Amino acid sequence: MNRHHWCVEALFHTSNSGLFSRRAGDRLLHVAAGLQPGDRIEVRLASTGDGIVAVTVSADTANPEIDPLMGWVWEDVARLESCTGQPRSSTPSSITEVLATRSDRKGNVWDQFQDWGAEPESTAGARLALWPVPSDVSGLGLLQALRSTRAEVCLHLAPVNDMAADMVAFELAASLPEQDLLVRSVYLGTPVAARLFVGHDASMSPRLRAALLARGAGLRLCTLPTDDRGTRDAWEGEALSLCAAALPFGAARCLTVTPAADTEAEVCGMQIVTPPARQVAIADEACREGLRLGSAMSSNGLAREVRLSVEDLLLHAEVVGSTGSGKSSLLAGLVRSAMDAGIGVSVLDPHGQLVDRLIAETPEAQAHAVTVVRSGDTEHPIPLNPLAGRDPELAADTLVSVLRDLHDPRNQGFLGPVWERWFGILIALQRAALGGRANLALLPELVADQRRLSRMAEALRESHQDLANDVRSIAARKPEDYAETTTWLTAKFQRMLGPVMRGILGSGRDAVDVVQVLDDAGALFLDLAAPEVGELGAQLLGEMWLTKHWEALSQRRDNTRPHLLIVDEAHLFASGLLPRLLTQARKYGVGVVLAHQNLEQLTPNLREAVLSSTNNVFVFRTGIREAGAAHERLGSWAGDSLTRLERLTAAVTVNTGSGFTAPFTLRVDHNDRAKASEAVGEGIERRSTSRFGLARPDEDRLSWSAFEDAVRRLNRPVPEPEPEGAGFLDEWLKRRAELTRSTAEESASTVRIPRP
Repeated sequence: MNRHHWCVEALFHTSNSGLFSRRAGDRLLHVAAGLQPGDRIEVRLASTGDGIVAVTVSADTANPEIDPLMGWVWEDVARLESCTGQPRSSTPSSITEVLATRSDRKGNVWDQFQDWGAEPESTAGARLALWPVPSDVSGLGLLQALRSTRAEVCLHLAPVNDMAADMVAFELAASLPEQDLLVRSVYLGTPVAARLFVGHDASMSPRLRAALLARGAGLRLCTLPTDDRGTRDAWEGEALSLCAAALPFGAARCLTVTPAADTEAEVCGMQIVTPPARQVAIADEACREGLRLGSAMSSNGLAREVRLSVEDLLLHAEVVGSTGSGKSSLLAGLVRSAMDAGIGVSVLDPHGQLVDRLIAETPEAQAHAVTVVRSGDTEHPIPLNPLAGRDPELAADTLVSVLRDLHDPRNQGFLGPVWERWFGILIALQRAALGGRANLALLPELVADQRRLSRMAEALRESHQDLANDVRSIAARKPEDYAETTTWLTAKFQRMLGPVMRGILGSGRDAVDVVQVLDDAGALFLDLAAPEVGELGAQLLGEMWLTKHWEALSQRRDNTRPHLLIVDEAHLFASGLLPRLLTQARKYGVGVVLAHQNLEQLTPNLREAVLSSTNNVFVFRTGIREAGAAHERLGSWAGDSLTRLERLTAAVTVNTGSGFTAPFTLRVDHNDRAKASEAVGEGIERRSTSRFGLARPDEDRLSWSAFEDAVRRLNRPVPEPEPEGAGFLDEWLKRRAELTRSTAEESASTVRIPRP
């Protein structure tokens, strides 16, 4: 026989502490009743009066299932950990037993047991004996009573043999009316041997006495002589002391001391924590093929892989959860599984941590297919310019919307219709002179000087008459009106275009061909480097990359070749084309996976697109405010509160072609399977920088003089700027000097014929 020991490390918050305590106690009695003869279980609650209560559980049994059985007993009320056996305390100076027998029991029941198996004589008209009735108390009162006194509560449980069970049945039948057969059968249940003792110094604390008697109506206390050998054996739980302790199941319930905590914080001498969420099994036939997501418990209690087909992922996915709950690990596992299956992937990561792990976890054999863009690289930035694409008008419109939402989210008029018209004209001016190298970085310089725009209009007068008129309409505005409209460009936008952003946008070049990435099933990892470029700069870069992906949809060669577009912190990119990508990308073989913290972060437009277009939902641990919306997204949830999900655990419902699965618990195990290599990651970065990065970013950056040269080549030289402060008299003197010089030159060239 082996002795097993466990310690109750902490109690769990429960919604109904009395109910949960009673259920744990009933499970404990069932486990004890099902053991082999000679086996026993002991539960001790001890305190030295210092405010701390220690709860330990021991079992003497050879049953190999005792560990999971004890886990089942305590799973809803406490965290149970296996531990080494603690030395038994010495016999206390006073021992009191809590009796759960009928109130009129006298002598041995065997003396009244005359005919084995016969029905007892009728008790009609006799005074009824009272059996104790269990109460649904949580046990916290007992813990609170213990923490303030030096005492120990000890419960001993053991199975009973058939003869002892029959004796209990006989005694119960003899004391209850025949017409109460159903009540008698329920109360009898499965008999079990149970004795509950309290060791204490001198007299028992009244508070502890009240807590013990509150376990059931009809309980009695009996002080035992401590100098008696039988008392000492009973206190230690010796097998012989339990032979005559058989009780009906209903009576034994009064003696179980399995405490449970309520939702409110209580001072009880033990730590109280939020319990882990209960696992919900996955349907046996669901999620058997496709890309690996993790594992889940099947209905038979065994863990199995969870997979989702590419066709179902093309119906888009939403990943919701608080920071640190496991969203990034799920995304990393999805990327790894997609690349192993030969499926292309694009990842937008605002802060770079996800990209760090993706390149480090890339197998060397797949490294050639990966392109990584580090937006914070100032030495060799990889240039980006959506205006260089085939649809610059769409790119310009998208940038207008993005800039307005970033800098005027409340529509207070800072970036109104006038500014939008100006933005379009200035981009058109750049495209006329620079073609595909038109870029945002030049905008502040274009509007820095009102007269500068006038010269541009004059230079375009013959080659681009309509554009010249538009530019002139801007340049001809009153200085105060002009300054009011351009203040934003010369202030906020100028600050956003710091050295890092100028390195990316200033050259006007566009290095990475997203169409090729989609056609070649490549992997494009985009680190938007928010710490380096700022939150607004990262949002702007992300919207630009999404614009390039939108344009690539209609240009790719094979729409049947799937590609995944993964957007982390998706709420940052709600201003541009992300809602449109959700509604249209599937037609072009692109599935969108969005990760964010809660639906409240999303704009109404993006929220509507997410709710209507994402068919696969992954909910990690959420806050209390977000749990309701997340629960609604799942449709139903048989598990515990979504606020209690463990890290790397998600409540999931997915589309499997034939319909949606019932929500189940997904365990994300990518971290256990992934292998990282810093050398491979460094190699990917070197190749990407060498292929796409600017070797000399300062020289490649377009300057104002380069733009002027480009305009000059369109039609005619740009007029020289007039000196500042020139008035009417200066203009008249200048024209008169030019007229005088012209007259003199004509006179000098005239041939005079002498008179005859």
